[in-house]
Amino acid sequence: MFDWLRFWKRRGANARPADGALYPECLIVVVTTEHAIEVTRPDGQVERIAMADLGEVRIDTDDTGPGGDDFRWVLIERSSGEVCTFPLGASGEDAAIARLQRLPGFDNEAYGQAIRSTSVAQFSCWKAGR
Repeated sequence: MFDWLRFWKRRGANARPADGALYPECLIVVVTTEHAIEVTRPDGQVERIAMADLGEVRIDTDDTGPGGDDFRWVLIERSSGEVCTFPLGASGEDAAIARLQRLPGFDNEAYGQAIRSTSVAQFSCWKAGR
């Protein structure tokens, strides 16, 4: 559970994983199945959203640039409005993105705009019933 802390202490605050993954974003683990997306944070906190309950897929960006948390996936539960979030660079994000892109009507243009964004903005990539 505290592997990230041991890594930080052992390698130093500016340490980067050998594979070039974004750090500390890579310490957040996203597990995707056909029916759900689950996000586990380094402190052990878990967020989970069932695909059947998904109401919106949004990307939030900000202007902190490459050194900041400037790109975040926001999955919003349809009835409760609860969110499940993960940053660009989270471990397992590729499978989650591939699953989200299979949603009928997923807006890849909005995804592309978010990738290119350098300002504070929100990009809605998919909404239930749209």
